[in-house]
Amino acid sequence: KLWVLYNTQAGKDDQERAESWNGDTQGIIIFTGLFSATIASLLVNSYNNLIPSSGDNTVSALTHISEQLAAHFNGTPVSGQVPAFVMPPFHPPPSAVVVNTL
Repeated sequence: KLWVLYNTQAGKDDQERAESWNGDTQGIIIFTGLFSATIASLLVNSYNNLIPSSGDNTVSALTHISEQLAAHFNGTPVSGQVPAFVMPPFHPPPSAVVVNTL
């Protein structure tokens, strides 16, 4: 009789523990999904900061062309006034590098 009572109580405890673990597991899975979605959105937004902006390159080139045209129409020689166009060096911001290495 003692063994039957023990098995009944142990079965109830095991069932409660399994249900508790099931609830905890679902919470962990939900948290993991939300966490990965948040990280993915940060990576998508900061990935563009790792490459030079084509808009900035275009502005630099157009500024150089404008300076050459202004020098030409002012009657000054282009080679003496405006140096050849050199693309400015690009250095990604450290924050974008750190976020994208995670």
